[in-house]
Amino acid sequence: MTNDIQNRAMLFSKYVGAELKGAIASHGYSQGKVADALGHARSAMSNWLNAKPPIDVAVANKICDYIGMDITVVISRAKQRVIEDLGPYLR
Repeated sequence: MTNDIQNRAMLFSKYVGAELKGAIASHGYSQGKVADALGHARSAMSNWLNAKPPIDVAVANKICDYIGMDITVVISRAKQRVIEDLGPYLR
């Protein structure tokens, strides 16, 4: 059971980063511009968006606010991608 939860958590983090990457680009920004505007190192932004380490929810929310996107959309899409890959979570 623990491995399933860990696998889902890692995959979810990966998909949150991927969704944020796509949202940044589709809203006409670069990762570097967003990092600079929010006061983060560009390397940190790149690492977060690649889930190495997973992005903190507060940082993800700041990114979404900056680019004009609702964080719940990012989270919902990431969750749906996990379900598509691994099926629904069964306790």
